[in-house]
Amino acid sequence: MEYEQLRNELQTILTDHPDEGRSYGGRSERAIKAVETLLGLTLPSSYRKFVADFGAVDFYGFEVYGIPSEDPAQETSVPSCAWLTRSEREHGLPSGFLVIGSSGDGLTYVLSAIEPNAMYAYGGYEFEANPPKEIAGGFNDFLRSYIEQAKRFIDEDSM
Repeated sequence: MEYEQLRNELQTILTDHPDEGRSYGGRSERAIKAVETLLGLTLPSSYRKFVADFGAVDFYGFEVYGIPSEDPAQETSVPSCAWLTRSEREHGLPSGFLVIGSSGDGLTYVLSAIEPNAMYAYGGYEFEANPPKEIAGGFNDFLRSYIEQAKRFIDEDSM
């Protein structure tokens, strides 16, 4: 499934269920480039499109971190991918990773900025002893799993 189809599905969920989710609003190219400069990396293309379309989102209890404002250098909390990534780097997160979510049970989700841009999860800061584990082939796979979980919650709520 291509990003555009995922974008449309996510937009439908956010529109049809406004009490269960929100978007921070799409971000400009200037804000996206500011994050890339702050982090010293290039955002993978599908994630770049996501932040251009949504900024960051919270839906059905799932949060996908991104760029919640037009001034990423001033962001100091969730759901800022720039702030979280810089914070995690202070604890040993390798420079090729971008923090884009967490599970609520101790796992942090990171996207590799190095091809092939796989998604990883890790817990704790001992990267050499406990390296991140691949959980998805890329951002689209990660977003698809969140959308599928949200659809299951929607189905359960409608029963």
